[in-house]
Amino acid sequence: MKKIILAVAVFGFISATSCKNEGSNGIEAGAEQALEDAGQQAVDMEEQAANIKSAEQEAIEVPEFSNEEVQNFANDYAKYFEELLAATKSKNTEKTVELTQQGIEWTKKANEITKGMNEQDTQKWTEWTNRLRDLVNGND
Repeated sequence: MKKIILAVAVFGFISATSCKNEGSNGIEAGAEQALEDAGQQAVDMEEQAANIKSAEQEAIEVPEFSNEEVQNFANDYAKYFEELLAATKSKNTEKTVELTQQGIEWTKKANEITKGMNEQDTQKWTEWTNRLRDLVNGND
């Protein structure tokens, strides 16, 4: 009788411990899956950020103009837009307003510069400045 009770107790103990392990394995597997998912989401977000930065850099990249004066102005204009974009993204309203006011002067200078451009340079300038404006306005 003692052997039967002992056998049943051992069987019960083994059954109970094996059930607990299965449950904890399920929890561990779920936790591992959650960690993998979180890691993948982090990687995806990093890739998206890199793609956005790449698109911004591509939009700001100054095309080559045939006139040196136009090229120099375009380089300075790109720096201005980089500042404006940074201020807009950081939600620095004061800096954004200041740069927007400077934009009036930049527009006047651009109008003077574009008067002397040939057709190809005018086309490049228009496409490039449209990309810059879209980028600052969030229409990328």
